[in-house]
Amino acid sequence: MRKAFTEKHHQLEDTHWFLRKRRALIEKLVKNKKRDSRILEIGCSTGALVRDLGQEGFLDVNGVDIDLSAIEAAKKRGLSHVQQVNSEKPLPFIHQTFDLVISSDVLEHISDEQRALHEWHRVLKHGGELLILVPAFMFLWSDHDVVNGHFRRYTKHSLEKVLKESGFKVKRTTYWNSILFVPIALVRLLQRHILKRAKVVVEEDQLHDDPYVIKKILESILGIENFLIGFGVNMPIGVSIIIRAEAI
Repeated sequence: MRKAFTEKHHQLEDTHWFLRKRRALIEKLVKNKKRDSRILEIGCSTGALVRDLGQEGFLDVNGVDIDLSAIEAAKKRGLSHVQQVNSEKPLPFIHQTFDLVISSDVLEHISDEQRALHEWHRVLKHGGELLILVPAFMFLWSDHDVVNGHFRRYTKHSLEKVLKESGFKVKRTTYWNSILFVPIALVRLLQRHILKRAKVVVEEDQLHDDPYVIKKILESILGIENFLIGFGVNMPIGVSIIIRAEAI
């Protein structure tokens, strides 16, 4: 991930509509977990989700991230159970430490996805849960993926397959960011097939501090989806995929 993009991500983590509603969805999906559950977030960035889960009453929330500046920012928030860890390498935890591992938009950054998943499985207790979110569909690949340091995007079936091969039992799969799927797909296809061929300069990443009204509209759209998913509805298509899987 390029330094300039990383810094922008850190600055917008608390306020960007996508990041806010992604955290809100994760919080909704884990709300029924026991408050003494041991939780690990892989790729915690500056610790916004670790902080929010603590405010929801979870007593043992830990975070790891490859970026030292993110960990330093998390510690400035007053978070102590965070540390710098390269997710390409073994995690500094003993076997079967955690009840829940959360990974939101991390696996696509890791070259050896199965090695990472086996390691996440190792630190989960038997019957523990992995909640994982990744970007969907390679035809949506754009310069945003390149700047972000992605190796791949997934489909429901490709992600389920690699999870099962790594020792997980898939419990639920849904797409997310479904209402915005068509406009996002059209924009990315336009950028790739028309604007670039015409040599029109396209901004590489799509992480912006949008105007207040636009931000509220987009948050409302994702809020509707979060409500439906929290109510048990599985979305048939979307820009992201969410899976709940059990370590067996």
